[in-house]
Amino acid sequence: MAMEAAILVQNPPHPQEVWQKAKVKWQQSINLLETIPEGTFYYQQAKDKLSTYRTNYIAISTKLK
Repeated sequence: MAMEAAILVQNPPHPQEVWQKAKVKWQQSINLLETIPEGTFYYQQAKDKLSTYRTNYIAISTKLK
């Protein structure tokens, strides 16, 4: 989903609906990563990605205001 969101917003400008779709995909990606339990093999990678995905989500949210 994160890859889909990133691809959606390449080469702006875009209509609001494209930004909104990307925002939803970033949120879905964040939600999935937040379910990875601490102590698992993928936890640190998920934690690192969460920071990036949250930054992207905030950036898109700002565009939609």
